[in-house]
Amino acid sequence: ISRGVRSEVHKAKDTATGRIVALKVVQVDRLDSASLRSVTKQLIILRRLDHHPNIIKLEGLVISSKNKRYCKLHLVFEYMEHSLSDLLATSRGIKFSETQ
Repeated sequence: ISRGVRSEVHKAKDTATGRIVALKVVQVDRLDSASLRSVTKQLIILRRLDHHPNIIKLEGLVISSKNKRYCKLHLVFEYMEHSLSDLLATSRGIKFSETQ
């Protein structure tokens, strides 16, 4: 679906439920304290906003270890067909409320 400097997002199928999900894979350098703080902060924010109707729900998290220095976080999110940028691009002239 998308790719960043340290992460990739894939459309995937949850083998336990059969549902389509968004799988974000983040590579974390365990020796980089700024990277660890950033990932931790993002996870805390996602958990705090877990029940907000306009925030994609984090459904699961798996950590895998490549070696002593790097690990990968596999974040499982509910899947949405459209991104916010898609919605804004196709909704010219429509006014959204602050909560939308």
